[in-house]
Amino acid sequence: MSDDLDTTAGLSRRARRALPLMAGALAAIVVVGLVYLHPASRTPHLVLRVAATPAPPILPQRYLVSYDFVTPAAGWALVEEGTTAVPRFWIFKTTDGAKHWQVQFTRSAGPPTAGALKIQFFDRDHGLIALGGTGAVYRTGDGGAHWTALTMPSFSYSSLYFSDHLHGWILGTVLSPDQRTADSQFFSTSDAGDHWVALPQPPAWQFAGKGGFSSFAFRGPSEGWMGAATPDRATVYSSLDGGTTWQAHPLPVTAGKGGLADGAAPLLLSSVYLLPGAGVLVVAEDLNAGLVGLTSFDGGGTWRHLPPPPGSTQYGDFIFQDTFHWWAMRFGTLFKSSDGGQTWKQVSLQLDDWDYLPQVIDAKHAWAQMVAPFPQANAFQGTALATTADGGLHWNPVNVPNPS
Repeated sequence: MSDDLDTTAGLSRRARRALPLMAGALAAIVVVGLVYLHPASRTPHLVLRVAATPAPPILPQRYLVSYDFVTPAAGWALVEEGTTAVPRFWIFKTTDGAKHWQVQFTRSAGPPTAGALKIQFFDRDHGLIALGGTGAVYRTGDGGAHWTALTMPSFSYSSLYFSDHLHGWILGTVLSPDQRTADSQFFSTSDAGDHWVALPQPPAWQFAGKGGFSSFAFRGPSEGWMGAATPDRATVYSSLDGGTTWQAHPLPVTAGKGGLADGAAPLLLSSVYLLPGAGVLVVAEDLNAGLVGLTSFDGGGTWRHLPPPPGSTQYGDFIFQDTFHWWAMRFGTLFKSSDGGQTWKQVSLQLDDWDYLPQVIDAKHAWAQMVAPFPQANAFQGTALATTADGGLHWNPVNVPNPS
């Protein structure tokens, strides 16, 4: 669950109508069989199992990479060395669907501490990058031709979220000199990071623990949501004034029945993800450490439970095409939902032993970073990249950026 840098958040089925359109393509692939789907489907339907894709170009394992795409043809990649004390990083751009990548910017980064790489573009011109736990953040207003380093509040660790190219928030931890205690601070910007304004500490932080981070996200300058670690009752918080004040939303998840043996109350974790257009998805922990998915479309007034994620997927695999059309992919198996995660249909199964991490552009087009399902036994020795133009039925390997 666009990275706590994070932008997110975040987590996105229809094979029968597509199959007649693919009669010509079926001669070039192997149809392994028909599979009966998730029990919630009630009726059997077709699942296309496709042959392994050709061996893709590989970005070596020593490089960390994050991608973002605004169209089926245009995208950017942030690549960082992961094996040196003072790593270099590169920003690449493609305008032809990854047939070619051009270096736009390169620098040396500070020593990494914690946190994932993040690259986020809001349109063809405006974007930003954040370099893991180094605190370095850059922005562009001309499609990546020029990049400007932002002066950020100083934290031991932080989470960053921009709702658009002007409005952003950063929640961070400041350790005491003896590093035994931590204080949290919250800031916002309305001018693309030129100036940061201190906000009151969010209420969720009173239970967030030492340096623990809750997920948060904003839809525009005003509406914000934040997960929490709260005792007895899983809770999320919402704001309608840009993070100045927050309202608690207790969730319909198994409530606590008293404290632990030592008198401490159990902390129940919750994470929140914005759905495109409207609504939120919350993933909350119950007292048995099980995960419960809930959606709300009325500002947290009412909540609807979701069934467990389909197949081997997890809530963190959910990708949102729009408010109600979701994709979920794990171990090469793609599922889709058209009703906001209430029911799922298996769409396709890739037989190439890669794990696909999709970014959905529209109903037909998506990109996917390809990683080894089990990194400790990575026979591929790196990562790859693929695209689809038929809603995920077929994935075609494309070129990766080359920092060497």
